[in-house]
Amino acid sequence: MRSAGGRRRYSRREINRVAALVKLISEGLTLEGARRVRDLQARVEELEADLDRARGQ
Repeated sequence: MRSAGGRRRYSRREINRVAALVKLISEGLTLEGARRVRDLQARVEELEADLDRARGQ
């Protein structure tokens, strides 16, 4: 998204994603490794939500 002045605006979700990647990289992961960790974390969240729905929660 861009502001009326043409500046790029970032959502809270985008900012949080970058912050999480920076944290993982600072812990010694490569950028690709950090991305993979985030992808796996997102998948786990999806599966947990599916499980909650299946249990009727």
